[in-house]
Amino acid sequence: NFQNETLGADRTWTLPATGNVDAGSVVRVKAGNLDGNKITVARNGATIDGLAVDLELEANGAAVSLMYVGGGAWQLF
Repeated sequence: NFQNETLGADRTWTLPATGNVDAGSVVRVKAGNLDGNKITVARNGATIDGLAVDLELEANGAAVSLMYVGGGAWQLF
């Protein structure tokens, strides 16, 4: 996903449900102009790098890549 408009409020983008994604699948998120807002990448019940936390992109141009490794787990890479 890529943000292509200036945000007027915080947004939440949710990772695919673990039953709907294959191991090795990659999700990339890149922020554009956040205008003081943030994008939350919600984990949708999975873990990210072994932690049960969502990610927050708070800086213009911030980006993250995640790979689903199976077993309800996403890894940053």
